[in-house]
Amino acid sequence: MDDLTISTIARPAKKPWESEPNHADWIDSETGYNCVIVREEHDALCGFVCIDRSHPFYGRRGDGKPSKRTPIAKNEKAAQEAFFDIGVHGGITYGEPFLIFSNASVVNIASWWLGFNCSHIGDYVPSYLEMIDILPPDDELTAEDIEEIRQSILQDTTPESAYKTFSFVEAQCQLLAKQLKANSAPF
Repeated sequence: MDDLTISTIARPAKKPWESEPNHADWIDSETGYNCVIVREEHDALCGFVCIDRSHPFYGRRGDGKPSKRTPIAKNEKAAQEAFFDIGVHGGITYGEPFLIFSNASVVNIASWWLGFNCSHIGDYVPSYLEMIDILPPDDELTAEDIEEIRQSILQDTTPESAYKTFSFVEAQCQLLAKQLKANSAPF
């Protein structure tokens, strides 16, 4: 046994999306806002922050416009400009009164969720390549078309460099919460 040698077998490293959580929710300590991270069906992460009726962005959809039942701000132009100035990955793309992925503990009846996703052009979305790989060429989609789509998904980046990790989305949620808090005065 004096000559015991231990050989290590190299295991392939897990890609981030294979080892990260699919969901998290918490109350941001700095702002008091509820935050949620969810992995969507294409394996990309999305981040959301909850505001209440007192917030001037309450009732605004992902396009920055008030929903049908939301009153227009006294200074609507300033409100929309402030909304679009929010610096979060890809901008705010979600504005709805509910979030089906959240735990009941962080949802209240007068909530409005604003959020963003990580499946924009230039983001690596793990399942997009898998979907392309199962597309059979046919009369409308040739093998060359499929390869062109594959290359446009990769966009000259590696999956690891273009994939938005859980920690990235968590930081973006905190940033969104901080900016929403800074824009909490009426317009």
